[in-house]
Amino acid sequence: MWPARCARMKRLLWLGVAAQLLVTAPLAIAGVAPAAPVAAPRAGAPTNNSDHFGHLPETFADVRKDGADVFENAEAIRAGTPTAHVGDKTFVAIKPGAKSLNVDGVKYYRTDQGWIARTQLSWYSPSEFAGEQIDATALPTWAYPHRIGLALVARAAPDRKAAVARKLKPRELVTVLEQRDGFVRLQSNTTAEEWLDARDIKQVVRVPRPTGVTADERWIDIDLDKQILVTYQGDQPVFATLISTGKPKWETPAGVYRIVDKRERARMQADGPTEQWNVAAVPWTMTFRKNFALHGTYWHDGFGRARSHGCVNLAPADAHRIFDFVIAPPPPVKTKAKAKNAPTLDTTTPAPPVVLGTPVQLRRGKEQTPAWRDYKGGLLPAVVP
Repeated sequence: MWPARCARMKRLLWLGVAAQLLVTAPLAIAGVAPAAPVAAPRAGAPTNNSDHFGHLPETFADVRKDGADVFENAEAIRAGTPTAHVGDKTFVAIKPGAKSLNVDGVKYYRTDQGWIARTQLSWYSPSEFAGEQIDATALPTWAYPHRIGLALVARAAPDRKAAVARKLKPRELVTVLEQRDGFVRLQSNTTAEEWLDARDIKQVVRVPRPTGVTADERWIDIDLDKQILVTYQGDQPVFATLISTGKPKWETPAGVYRIVDKRERARMQADGPTEQWNVAAVPWTMTFRKNFALHGTYWHDGFGRARSHGCVNLAPADAHRIFDFVIAPPPPVKTKAKAKNAPTLDTTTPAPPVVLGTPVQLRRGKEQTPAWRDYKGGLLPAVVP
């Protein structure tokens, strides 16, 4: 997640009771079997390198340690009269084509907060990592160090004292041929054997559909232990990637949920006495539970290990792809009070179909078949298949 519990999303406050009702959709409503989500096209051919996914037109920066004064215009800058002072845990977005100006030799940028001096900003370079489209036979495996900072070394034999065959890069795709003595043998481009510590791989495995997910429904599986996300269409895995979920004391909750809201950009804030954060333009945000969402992350490249405050962090390209994959219910419609002598509604017109959000299964440890939960995290009655 971003450096604050993703949970504080002021733009999502409207969900409230309406969202609570929507996520109970796995249950039968008024004696009618749960409807499948509105049909959506299957994911297309592999496009891991497509410019369509993950493009962020904004420029992002973090306010430096001492915070920053925010000004309304050039006159206010010259007069030394800021409109506000933002803390060092403020992430700002600069729209494409936004103006900059120089005042007394200092460059200022027009951010979503206002005009801020360049000297008080640290720029972000969003991750270029992207997951893998899955074909009918192969499931991806990544090399990934089981401890931070550990080198990935393939050896000539399944022995920690064996000669070094080569060094691998973190998140390098590999093919596992066999496992022996705590090592895995990798497919090699040479005649030499390559053995990697079995703890240093993240291997996608196929899992069964959660009870209550229909045979051709889109859904998402998240392995919180391995930090792997896989999208499915029915029983067929479609796409897999590495993620970052909640670190210790900020664990992402296990359970099966439904996406209740999706937004291309969302502001996330924490205004409490111990946490004060303001994160601009969080990309491709998909909420599944109060205080928790899947979303793109432009402020780190640590995908493959837990490091968030509870949300499911995705590289921008992956967040965009999954955003296109998932379905969310439409927002509640605000209606005015019925006027006197208003005409009677035509009850012969059938009600529109119930749109159910895409299911998201989050599992860890002994919770490999977690229970369905609602928007607030409460247990739902058993779902009848």
